[in-house]
Amino acid sequence: MRQQIPARLQIVPDSQLRSRPNVVIPTSQVRFIILKSSKIARYGTPVTPEINLEMKTGKKLVYGIYVWDFEKVCSQMWQTYPQLCK
Repeated sequence: MRQQIPARLQIVPDSQLRSRPNVVIPTSQVRFIILKSSKIARYGTPVTPEINLEMKTGKKLVYGIYVWDFEKVCSQMWQTYPQLCK
């Protein structure tokens, strides 16, 4: 997979390829928060848990999180934004 990335990006450390930290998204712009747990996909490949934000504009933002943080994050999201979570 990494061979498909242009040569310039191959020398960038993984830490710099991550999402921008401390991004603030107003809840007034969010239509849904979809919490997807990890699973084992075909051929035994694990799938990373995700938080999907569907914006009122139709744009979708996907954030992968660590498996061991997923339960805590889900409970906090459900307590804080029960009207948005699915």
